[in-house]
Amino acid sequence: MSTGDDARSGDLRALASLFGQAALEPELWPVALDAFAAATRSEQAQLVGFGPRFGGFNWVNHAPSGMLEAFTEVEREPDLNFRIKASQQSPRATVVFEKDYDAARPLLSGDSYLDLCNDWDILYGCQTDLVATSDRLVGMALLRTRRDGPTDAAARETFAAIRPAARAAVALQSAVERGGHQLVAGALEAVGAACFVLDRSWRAGAMTPMAELLIEQGHFVLVDGRPLPRDGSAARKIVAHSRRILSGRAAGAELIAHTAQGPMRITLSVLPPRDWQLGFGPYALMTAKPSSGMSVADIDRMRAAFGLTNAEAAVAQLMLAGHRRDAIARMRGTSAETLRSQMRNIFAKLGVRREADAIGVLHTLFQ
Repeated sequence: MSTGDDARSGDLRALASLFGQAALEPELWPVALDAFAAATRSEQAQLVGFGPRFGGFNWVNHAPSGMLEAFTEVEREPDLNFRIKASQQSPRATVVFEKDYDAARPLLSGDSYLDLCNDWDILYGCQTDLVATSDRLVGMALLRTRRDGPTDAAARETFAAIRPAARAAVALQSAVERGGHQLVAGALEAVGAACFVLDRSWRAGAMTPMAELLIEQGHFVLVDGRPLPRDGSAARKIVAHSRRILSGRAAGAELIAHTAQGPMRITLSVLPPRDWQLGFGPYALMTAKPSSGMSVADIDRMRAAFGLTNAEAAVAQLMLAGHRRDAIARMRGTSAETLRSQMRNIFAKLGVRREADAIGVLHTLFQ
């Protein structure tokens, strides 16, 4: 092996190591993209990802102000974007470059993406898929200006050589971000909260034991991985609020859901954003807490101690909170007769005959 080959091999190892460091220290991604662009004598390097299961990202080193925003409407449209069309026409994991772009352009339905590339001077380049599944695509590209000119064999060779390191870096960072769901849930478990840790697709990446209890008892259900209360009205409100939050029109929301355990206050809140994240980590929290102030664990403890049904425990919870019978029936959505029947059952199980005595017995459980 010649001295030149040794130097090139060393440069590639250093670049691959930089990609690996960026996976664990995401703030190094701009440095890695700069080094990748320099190694191929290109103006810009790009890492881009999108799909329904995560928020997506588009990172381009030294992107001029307004450039990424200008492409937002058309960058994911295969019938307009010759880069996507060229990838679709080529085998997976290959390096797609200018000759493939030329073959793809006649297949497009419009020139809007081509016009933008011309305006922003990024007509040339090459690209490859790093991850391609039914629900996500992550790709890497070089964006070259007229001054750079089309890619040459040396640039494409370097591009192909560094692809495994880039793919491994994306896989590693994705795994680290997903692990963040469990870390957040573990922190919340210590305070006994019933909390679902959500990703950007509003699916539960993790949940605390108290949240699992809500699922087990049937107060909440998972619909395609998304936690929703059985209360249809509250579920529809959560879906509406989630859309507002994901669109950036709201930072959170709060609502009441009526469950067999009684009224439950549900809070939706977005976690602080972090730079250079792929989008697989924790995005938001959904916390559920009985509106009486009792915890889910307290209600379950009361139910187990006296053999109460879910409905009876919900009534007992509201009694302890000081609500009158007419208010309890209204909040529970039941008739006065049904409530009287449930209270008689509660009195029998607690061994008392009056409401005041029942409240006294229930209070002893939490002293």
